[in-house]
Amino acid sequence: AYYYFFSSQVRRSIVYGDQPRNRLDLYLPINNAGLKPVVVFITGGAWIIGYKAWGSLLGLQLAEKDFIVACIDYRNFPQGTISDMVKDTSQGISFVLNNIAEYGGDPN
Repeated sequence: AYYYFFSSQVRRSIVYGDQPRNRLDLYLPINNAGLKPVVVFITGGAWIIGYKAWGSLLGLQLAEKDFIVACIDYRNFPQGTISDMVKDTSQGISFVLNNIAEYGGDPN
């Protein structure tokens, strides 16, 4: 929990859309030289539960291996339909692709 809340390597709750849960966290490697490969993590949860913070251990471990990890939050039931969830995750992935270079990630 300490790492998630206090590490300078974590950029928390970056807004990617207009819904309350349209947020993502980025886990960044210490070494910022060169463009980094990027992993997008979207948690499962049977459409009813799931949080971007569930990817924090994965984010930490892959950041140590020189990856950037984007953990995307999205609406769950009953706040959204399956179509809303697909829209949110697609929008989050698009945001990462279009903006990751600002954080040192390889958009390709």
